[in-house]
Amino acid sequence: MRIQFRLAVLTLAVLLSSSRSLGQQLSKEEAGIVHSIDEEAPAAVALLEKIVNINSGTFNPAGVVEVGKVLEGEFQALGFTTHWVPMDAVQRARHRAKEYGYLRTSGSIVVSGGTYIDIVPADPAFIVVPVYDLLIVFAPPRPGFVIGAAIGFGFGVAIGAWFHPWGWGATRIVWSSHTVFINSVRWERDWANRHVYVHPYPGVRQYAASARVEHHELVQRSANERAAAHAGHEVHEEHEHQGGHHH
Repeated sequence: MRIQFRLAVLTLAVLLSSSRSLGQQLSKEEAGIVHSIDEEAPAAVALLEKIVNINSGTFNPAGVVEVGKVLEGEFQALGFTTHWVPMDAVQRARHRAKEYGYLRTSGSIVVSGGTYIDIVPADPAFIVVPVYDLLIVFAPPRPGFVIGAAIGFGFGVAIGAWFHPWGWGATRIVWSSHTVFINSVRWERDWANRHVYVHPYPGVRQYAASARVEHHELVQRSANERAAAHAGHEVHEEHEHQGGHHH
């Protein structure tokens, strides 16, 4: 049970050291916990250091997986059976709906398996719109419930070849690498280039920017309008335009 202390040792150390600093008498059980924490502290700090030194930021999915593997070994050493589930909220929901039997391949959609679940229309030229109750598809089916009726596809959108740059296949999410493709080109905008990035749209007609200059005229409120507004009365417009009058 040594690894259990590694996962909680820092929190317990703070709590129990506070008790000791206040001069409180520890019970036999508490003294045993303090002794175990003191013994396990170096290993716990080493485990924490190992995890912190793994680059597992938002844009590095491989690092997130690596952290999961480190913790997986720790839990398995305790006798736990571990299972990797992607932490993307959408993927978590899809795994749950598929596990309960609601999300499955049909005449309208094709559902892939594996770590990352993809859902594509059975007919690439017809994008279906699912209709379902969140309280049903993300919960275990109750006895006697017809699973196949939980998700309906009574509505869809037909698209043609002209829609390809904006439609199915050209615009997609690659879950395994956390990347987005728009018009079959990877979206590369990030924090560093956010002010200058222009996404390419090959095959899409480009239009020249308009040279029209917008003009916004400043209109001052009249003295009567200001007085009425201050008094909370209805304001009758009698604006004074720059260079002239308007009533």
